[in-house]
Amino acid sequence: MSNVVQQLHQPQAGFHFGQGLFKKGDSFSWQPDSEENPHLLIWGGSGTGKSFLLREIIQYLSSMNKHIHLVDLHGDLGTPGDNTMQFGGHQVQYGINPFQFDATSAHAGPKQSIPSLISMYRFTYMSNMGGIQELVLRQLFSDTYLLAGLDKNDPTTWMDGNAEDKTPNMRNMLKLIKDILAHFNGTNHLKIYVDTQIKEL
Repeated sequence: MSNVVQQLHQPQAGFHFGQGLFKKGDSFSWQPDSEENPHLLIWGGSGTGKSFLLREIIQYLSSMNKHIHLVDLHGDLGTPGDNTMQFGGHQVQYGINPFQFDATSAHAGPKQSIPSLISMYRFTYMSNMGGIQELVLRQLFSDTYLLAGLDKNDPTTWMDGNAEDKTPNMRNMLKLIKDILAHFNGTNHLKIYVDTQIKEL
């Protein structure tokens, strides 16, 4: 058995899970500081106490002055003294910018980020995305980066130490789309242009 979760006959320091189910004399505890890369899997059916156990572990780690970053999809893991930030939805202050990328490598940048953005859109919004739609979306992402001063073909534009300040967001892309529609005086004229020029994208 891994020494992450130790089977003990005498309780020791660490998070105490409880006694064994079949051998009441056995005690199980977790000592994360004894591991180089501590991790834990909690598995069980509905109503078996997973959330309760997680809250207990969170409070234990907090008592050890550990910094805890928790993604709580169901909102049922709140503990006393926590600091909550809501992500997602339409009226929230915080979020994750999908345009952000690793700015420390010349092999990263927008060129590596754009395929991930397309995959995200396909999975979330456009599962039946066609080839032309993908080409248009790829160009939109590329142009959004470029208008922010980040050229996917020029690593010096994101390895200058200012990539974080220049990184665009979804509002920038929405503005670009609105500007394109205004330039073409609506979607009909834009469709005609795309149909005739798509091979150049």
